[in-house]
Amino acid sequence: MEEYEKLEKIFARIDSLQKTLCFLDFDVRLHSESANEKLTQVITLKEIIHDVATSDEVYFLIEQAKLKAKDLNDWQRVNFGFMQDFCARRRGIPFDVVESFTEASFACRSAYAAARKAKDFSLVKEEFKKLIEVVAQIAALYAKDSSVDRYSALLKAYQIDPDHLEQLCIGVSPLLKGKVQGLGEISLNKPQEKGDAKCNHKRVVEKFFPKNVVRVFYSDHFHLSGGENGLKLIMQEGGSAFFPTLLFLLGQGLYIRNLPYDKWRTQPICNPTSISMYAVQGFLFSHFLFEEKNFAQFLGVEEKSEYSSSIMGANKFVALTHLMILFSIEKSLINGDVSVDDIQKLFVEDLSYYFGLNDPHASILDNHHWFFGEFCYYPSYLKGIIASGQIFHVLKSECPGLKEEKSLIRKLVAWLSSNVYTKGARCSMDELITKLTGEPLDCRFFKKFDQ
Repeated sequence: MEEYEKLEKIFARIDSLQKTLCFLDFDVRLHSESANEKLTQVITLKEIIHDVATSDEVYFLIEQAKLKAKDLNDWQRVNFGFMQDFCARRRGIPFDVVESFTEASFACRSAYAAARKAKDFSLVKEEFKKLIEVVAQIAALYAKDSSVDRYSALLKAYQIDPDHLEQLCIGVSPLLKGKVQGLGEISLNKPQEKGDAKCNHKRVVEKFFPKNVVRVFYSDHFHLSGGENGLKLIMQEGGSAFFPTLLFLLGQGLYIRNLPYDKWRTQPICNPTSISMYAVQGFLFSHFLFEEKNFAQFLGVEEKSEYSSSIMGANKFVALTHLMILFSIEKSLINGDVSVDDIQKLFVEDLSYYFGLNDPHASILDNHHWFFGEFCYYPSYLKGIIASGQIFHVLKSECPGLKEEKSLIRKLVAWLSSNVYTKGARCSMDELITKLTGEPLDCRFFKKFDQ
């Protein structure tokens, strides 16, 4: 136990450094012009973390702790597993590659700000090419000495089974093709939606959180930061899906604010179990609760239109289709099957195939994650929205008479608090879905929402 306890102290220091990285990241997200001056600080912190995680001391402590793993309780055993994975992943990636990735992602996010404002992909294309080269290099290192392709190895590093994800896509594809065909052209022929007023967000936030817990900022994308003591939300300036995006971030905020801080505050286990499970918390609110009959009216905001070019503004069927398109393009990019020069054209062609849409304004820039170096987010979201359908279906089945909006919010939050939030990363997402719903993740539950 002595070795494990030493590791907990080391990871508490790593946690402190990672929280500092989050503060720097949030500042750069709000003020992209400060990216260059923050870059050196971020690289320095990442190098310190890398040096600690790959040190001989930590390697020795892990090897010794393995010999005594039977003495650990269930929570400690899972936490120890995260420690091993954290260190192994960093040992597999030389720090010069980490540095190159950080430099490329900062350059790309800075160029993205101007490109999105001008709606001109060419303004970020060269920076994005360099970023893709580094991400493909990282994926190749993960795939080394294995039989899988680069992208599959990258997915596995993010706790996603590539074969299962493909099966989920195959399972929902026939439904989506019939459900969304033609919606795009119908939408383009309708008057534009009215923008929601920023000033109205407080009354929505206060249906989920006490006053002064949530602060809202504005930039060119959406993001959530914070913890048990408060949340900071970045909303997309001029975005067409203000309130669904707000609900998505509030759902994730409830998760982040109620993790098991009392005992595990500084440890790896006191985190969302995966990006996919983190996404589940958002989609439950933005694409299931929000789309319940009369719920938008209860919030005092507009309902979603049938189609949106935004994942957040779209209904659950359109959003899942967008995610499948982005997942397919990301896979082709990382595996080298398509060039950066072609992705805008490919994106528009895929929109046309699924939605019957010929939108001259459709842009790959509407989806920011890639340009911030955030890969495997879209497949994580894809898995997450399907899992959200399974959880929400079970919750509604258990409470068939639950119609009143306040009761629905209260029941959903209480159920998630008891079954998800306080568990942290104690169980994998797949284990948790099976425990919560009685069955492994299956797309047939999502398909029931078409009935």
